[in-house]
Amino acid sequence: MTQPPLDPLPNPHEPDPQPSTSGGLKVLGFVLGFVFGFVVAFFAFTSSGKNPISGWGLAILCLVLSIVVLAVKSLRTAGAGLLAGIAIGFITLAGVCGGLFGVLVISNR
Repeated sequence: MTQPPLDPLPNPHEPDPQPSTSGGLKVLGFVLGFVFGFVVAFFAFTSSGKNPISGWGLAILCLVLSIVVLAVKSLRTAGAGLLAGIAIGFITLAGVCGGLFGVLVISNR
């Protein structure tokens, strides 16, 4: 009786098969990141007079958690969207604050 051939060892020069990447996780991560980035930045800016460590600590904690999500292989696309959304949220809030400040300065002339 002959035995069936054993599975050959994987070739180290062949790339690993890529998991199917649907855009749904990336979009979900982006939307959540945008909301979190906007809310966290708003909280950090408004709490700077009262307790600046809690506001900026929350912002740093949010960034660290999104990097951890990015490091998990199964959640990598959501983590990428989360980081991008957080960055866009911070930029949007800074633009809104700058615009409001500009309007206040111009209206008081």
